[in-house]
Amino acid sequence: HARNGRSSKSLIDEGLWEEVINKVKLTPRQMEILELRFIDDLLVYEIGEKMGISRKTVERDLRDCYRKIKRILEK
Repeated sequence: HARNGRSSKSLIDEGLWEEVINKVKLTPRQMEILELRFIDDLLVYEIGEKMGISRKTVERDLRDCYRKIKRILEK
């Protein structure tokens, strides 16, 4: 449940979200990180603790996800 009462996913069109996610080639870990960040509204350090990985790894994977998503949206 998001801290502000709604998830970040609800801020964009559901169809657009599905289209982008289907086109972006993400690893299972990256998908989990995105879900924890934007659906569950967890902070970076909380994601790291939950997944048993470092904060830096979470940050790196998020940056990689952002780049991949940006490329799709710019097309």
